This record gives sequence, structure tokens and C-alpha cells, in this order.
Amino acid sequence: MSDVRPRACGGTIGMKSSSTILRAFGATTLVVAAVGCERTPVTSTPAAAPAPTAVTSTAGDASAPAGEPAAAGLPATAPTVTGADGGFTVRYRTSPDPIEPREPFVIEAELFADPACTTRLADPPPATLTFDAAMPHHGHGMNVRPTSTSLGGGRYRITGILFHMPGRWEMFFDRTVDGVTERAQKTIEIKDVEPAPAAPRQP
Repeated sequence: MSDVRPRACGGTIGMKSSSTILRAFGATTLVVAAVGCERTPVTSTPAAAPAPTAVTSTAGDASAPAGEPAAAGLPATAPTVTGADGGFTVRYRTSPDPIEPREPFVIEAELFADPACTTRLADPPPATLTFDAAMPHHGHGMNVRPTSTSLGGGRYRITGILFHMPGRWEMFFDRTVDGVTERAQKTIEIKDVEPAPAAPRQP
């Protein structure tokens, strides 16, 4: 029997005669199964990149918190007071207005660089604006300690204020920058609330 050279993996395999192979294995029949070994190319599809998240930007006051509209400024007719050295001016509004003695109230304040309130003064942290008040002719101040909260963009909200009696009060707005404090001081007159007139008696 002639040599058989089947193709396998791009090459050849030499085989002995059938008689030699049968003697070696003591078998009557030898079946050789050829297994194809052609390589199937493997293609890999890269995973699709995640779609970018859309970011929407709304123009507005840069000092306003994200997602909230910018607060409107105080009216030009609101009262003002300028620092002793002319370094700042406070435009403010009280709520309620007028202030009532023995009743808590809130102050909304805006800082400006000029008395005409044309240039907003946005102090970066750690600049602060604090509030205090006193009755010098009585020799005492308030019985409470107000809290001043920065709203950004030179705007502040001062809460926890209470004038415990009517009369003349001195209000103090203290602006501190780099450890230096300048005071703006204003005098106001707090009037007692007159009781409503009693209804006339029916005859």
C-alpha cells in the first residue's frame, strides 16, 4: 500500500504502510479521522460608548444657587446707609415695615461700592456683614443676637432681630474684610403701636 499524505493544518502527515501499522496496534482496521483545523477568524465588535449626558445651562445671575432664579434687587427707594470711611453702602429693607417694638423682624441688605448704589459690591468669603443695634441714651443694646446669612452677590438676609422697646435706636452694619471692620450707622425712631380705637358702645 502506498504512503498516504493527507493534508492537515496546511502541512502533510507521513504514514507507514498498512501492514506495518496493523502489526504495531494488532488491529485489523485502522481508521484515521482527520479533524479540520482551519481557524475561523474571530471578530470583536467594540462596545458602543455611552451617550453623553446633555447639560443645559441657563443664563442668569451667577450668584444665584443652581436651579433657582436670581432674586430681584431691592427697590431704589429703599433706605441706605454708608460706612464711616465711605468703603461701602448698604441698601436695606425691613419686614415688617415699619418695625414694631417687641416684635421680631428681618432685614434684607445689599452692598454697594458707592452711595448712589450703582455698583454692586460682591464680597468673596471670608468677608462678612453683621448687624447690631443699641439705645445709647439708655445704655443698653438688644437682648438677642441676630444671624446674618450671605445670599451671594453682595446680598444678605439678617434674621432674629428684636427691638424690645420703643424709642431711638442706633443700627450698626459692620462689614469685615481681611480682618478690618468698617461700620455704617443709622438712627431710627421706633414708635409704639397705638391700640386700635375701641368700638363705640351701642346705646
